[in-house]
Amino acid sequence: MPDIECVAPMQTILGEGPIWNDREEALYWIDAWQPLILRYRPADARVDTWKLPDALNVEPIGSLVFREQGGL
Repeated sequence: MPDIECVAPMQTILGEGPIWNDREEALYWIDAWQPLILRYRPADARVDTWKLPDALNVEPIGSLVFREQGGL
C-alpha cells in the first residue's frame, strides 16, 4: 500500500474537486465555502490561493475545469 503524505496542510472548510493541470504540473482544488481556488505546485511546494468575488457567491462553487486555450 502506498504511503500517504499531506503536502499542503491547508485550513479549508470544504476542500474538493481536485484536478491535475498537466501544462503547469500543478494540482488545483476548490474550497466551496470560503470560496477559494487553490493550486499546489510540487516542484517548489508552493500553494497559491484566489478568493472568488462576492458576485460569484450566489451559489457555492462545486468544481472547476481547464479551458483548452488556457485559463479556468
